[in-house]
Amino acid sequence: MLQQNEHTRFKPPVEAGRALPVDNTLLKHYYQCFDQIYNLYDSTDKRYCWAHDLVTLHYNDEQTDYPVYYQLWDPPDWEAVALFLMEKGFTVNKDKWDNRTQEPQKWLNYIRTRYKLGCKKHPGIVGL
Repeated sequence: MLQQNEHTRFKPPVEAGRALPVDNTLLKHYYQCFDQIYNLYDSTDKRYCWAHDLVTLHYNDEQTDYPVYYQLWDPPDWEAVALFLMEKGFTVNKDKWDNRTQEPQKWLNYIRTRYKLGCKKHPGIVGL
């Protein structure tokens, strides 16, 4: 409907003042019992918090501003990352692997560190 209206449809990007910005908004929660919730860094409060991360694509020009698309950010599947790293020859500590469900935060910290090391040694791993 917005594309059919002359005043709100997308204008050519060559003209000044038109943009398609991407924005992410943390939707904070005080409990961890929500699907797709993640412990994310809030740059406003300078701390981590449990939140959904709503990513939106907006269109704006001098006359209008509206969302074009939105989606909740999906946190990485760290178990899949670990399997991928093992497939590429990286060692994953067996105790950490066996206890990943009993100590999820320790597992998360460990596998993130392994992933960062893998990215430094093999830049192709970044495309996971």
